[in-house]
Amino acid sequence: MDVERKRFVNFGYKPNPLTGTSVSFYEFNDDFRPLNVERPVTQQITMPGFAFVHDMALTRNFYIVTQPPLQFEGAMDALLGSKPLGSCFSFDDSKPSCVWLVPRAGGKPI
Repeated sequence: MDVERKRFVNFGYKPNPLTGTSVSFYEFNDDFRPLNVERPVTQQITMPGFAFVHDMALTRNFYIVTQPPLQFEGAMDALLGSKPLGSCFSFDDSKPSCVWLVPRAGGKPI
């Protein structure tokens, strides 16, 4: 929540290990209406590879999300129900985590 601007802020994401993970950010006024009814997504980025985005932070100028170096294996086992989805993720400590700073006003992420 952006108390200063009286906005509710949220995000949604679509992970895809082949094309990247799309993250969309939304901002709503204090009546719970999108700031722009015609275009409710205020900003969108695509992270390379698979990302499990479960949290975000907010500053006056940026949305902040992290992308840990996760490997996703055993998708078919999870789809068939022979393995819980959470057990299909493993942390790859040979790669760095990424912190994405996404400008709220639009533009490319840092």
